[in-house]
Amino acid sequence: MEAIYLQTDRTFNLVQDAIAELRRERRLDQGIRQGARICRIERALNEEEEEEDEEEEQEQQQEDPRYTWRSINDFARTASACFRMAMMEAMGIDRKYWPRINSFQQNTREGNMIPADIQFHLTENRREAKRYSSKYKMLYESNDIIQKYRDTAARANVPLDSVMVIFRNNFTEMIKITTAVHLQKGVDNDRVHHASVRVLCEKHAIAPDQEGDDARLPAFHELRRAPDNAELIQEAIQVMNALFIQ
Repeated sequence: MEAIYLQTDRTFNLVQDAIAELRRERRLDQGIRQGARICRIERALNEEEEEEDEEEEQEQQQEDPRYTWRSINDFARTASACFRMAMMEAMGIDRKYWPRINSFQQNTREGNMIPADIQFHLTENRREAKRYSSKYKMLYESNDIIQKYRDTAARANVPLDSVMVIFRNNFTEMIKITTAVHLQKGVDNDRVHHASVRVLCEKHAIAPDQEGDDARLPAFHELRRAPDNAELIQEAIQVMNALFIQ
């Protein structure tokens, strides 16, 4: 059994409480930490764009065109994919399962994508990799990135940090994925300059309760019940649909 929780979920406070309970009761082992970072999110330039941007850079002394977008809309699409790249690198997932964008090579070449010492691989299965990527993408839909950017005051950092937590193997293992994004709101409308992302992946084993119950961990106990309840609800819906069809 596996359950994935996002910081944006309404019930995420329950997840935080459960983690705090596990730490308090010393039910989490020391764990393994590994991460990845894209130092500068880079956009792909065709030859015509390169010439235009080089001229504009000389005239207006702008930043390097490889790291500058003319609009937040263009940036958001690339950033959403790049955040997923960093997340999957931090989780030790093979790059062949990563999202494809025009700037795929630019954002993963040596010196731009920097992985930490990878000690474990969360999955080597394409379907599972896609499931994790799709769930994580919900934190960084391009429209959400655009809205947060526009809601941020000039020269302030856009609030794009996030947390995703995975409980696996019948809640005997926890993976916590923390994402930190540095993107400063510019003063020139929607023009976006340098942006970077760092992702930390922590993997912990959850020790069983010596007394055979989770009485001292009410939030964790509630989390363990939630997937079962969801399955029961889904089964009930299927039964009702079958009756309706008949």
